[in-house]
Amino acid sequence: MKIKISSILYRTIPHILFVSLLVLSLLQVHTKGLKPMLPFIVLVAGLEVLSILLYKKWEIPAIMDIIFTFITAWFVYANYLNTRVAFLFPAPNVVVEIFWGDVLLIIKSIVSSFKLLVLGFFIAIVLGVGFGLICGNVKRLRNMLLPVAEILSAIPALVYAPYAIAVLPSFWAAGLFVISSGLFWPIFINTMKTVSNLDKELYDYTRTLKLSKWDLLYRVMLPYCTPGLFNTLTMQISSAFMLLIGAEMMGMTSGVGWYVKYYVDFSVYKKVLAGFITIGILVSIVNACMTLVKRRALVWVDTKRQNI
Repeated sequence: MKIKISSILYRTIPHILFVSLLVLSLLQVHTKGLKPMLPFIVLVAGLEVLSILLYKKWEIPAIMDIIFTFITAWFVYANYLNTRVAFLFPAPNVVVEIFWGDVLLIIKSIVSSFKLLVLGFFIAIVLGVGFGLICGNVKRLRNMLLPVAEILSAIPALVYAPYAIAVLPSFWAAGLFVISSGLFWPIFINTMKTVSNLDKELYDYTRTLKLSKWDLLYRVMLPYCTPGLFNTLTMQISSAFMLLIGAEMMGMTSGVGWYVKYYVDFSVYKKVLAGFITIGILVSIVNACMTLVKRRALVWVDTKRQNI
């Protein structure tokens, strides 16, 4: 009986928080009107609908507890306790209204950022994996380049930004260089080390098959490095977004980083917060996509674990 009561309370608390937040929102409608509060009310209602649709997942109520508690605390602080410096800490309903009004500009910024990020990832993966396979397979090259790569990888890629801006023809090209160079070194080092640690018995077995060097790289070493590559990419996502935001703040005229920098210069903090939230959502989406691609691409790894 205790278990059932605790379970009911566990699943009910998010709905109680939703009702309390909805009541607070309706109270603000009387003072500010329905139009500025409507996007926020729609968002809160959408979160409630989402929690109802996913009610079977045990962790959803806890997640919704955190979300609704955070939004409620923010709402109360910004609307009732922080009236003197409200422009620095705008209320969540004000920030949500920004998404409603700037939706086209935010979408354009997201598309621009994704183009830069995806192309930077592509260049870093192609060059990092390619050179990593070659250098990892040649002992002399590995011993010569690994110490140099470890030193260069410790230097933040944004340090190269002034030189990239001076040498390359545009800010966009400079930003692409900063992102791809920052991602290249971890991928290159990880691939090179993974190839050098290839099981000797497996390597001897491939030699008995008389595989060509291309087949050895493509059919043996590349699949062997793929799990480590995905782990490296997953760990580098946050770093990639830091590089992306830094690159877009250098002088570009589009992107999420530009959006934040532009409105920081004009002290429009409600739009700055909207940019921060957008970046957080993008990081979560990229992480989710990376996990999905990893599961699809590493089917043999999951199958092996299930058999164990």
